[in-house]
Amino acid sequence: MNRKGLTPVIGAVLLLGISVAATGSAFVFLQSIQENVQQNSQDKVSEDRRQIQSSMNIENGYKGSQGHIIINVRNTGERSLEIQQPNGDRLWNIYIEGRPLSDDSTSWEFLNSKSGQVYIDPKNMIPINTTEPFPSNGNSKLVRITGTYETSDTMNCFNSGGNFC
Repeated sequence: MNRKGLTPVIGAVLLLGISVAATGSAFVFLQSIQENVQQNSQDKVSEDRRQIQSSMNIENGYKGSQGHIIINVRNTGERSLEIQQPNGDRLWNIYIEGRPLSDDSTSWEFLNSKSGQVYIDPKNMIPINTTEPFPSNGNSKLVRITGTYETSDTMNCFNSGGNFC
């Protein structure tokens, strides 16, 4: 007999080779997906942990020597909060009556400021000059500060006739 085509042995070997190649490709593809999901999950857990361990509180406010609202912000969390990056860019934002103060050098300042990277350690406090005028007697201004890891606090600075909110 004269047959044309593949013998059953060669056909079986080819099918087996195709099956192994397909399984190997699927394994490599699924492994890379699993590694990406695992890394994203670990990043999310780390971020959630940072948020849980981070908090801040505006302790008080008062009228500064130049007539501005000065607020004392305490790190009430378990980890240091970065305030400023090494290049001097501030990571915190201040809002007065819902209006953001810009991040230029004249908008607000850390009292006793340092150059470079700045952190506030747990339980420590830092005074911030909002450069916003202290409210007149009987009036108030809402001060909100937001920081890293979704930390924030709000204070209503009401002037009852003294120099403290």
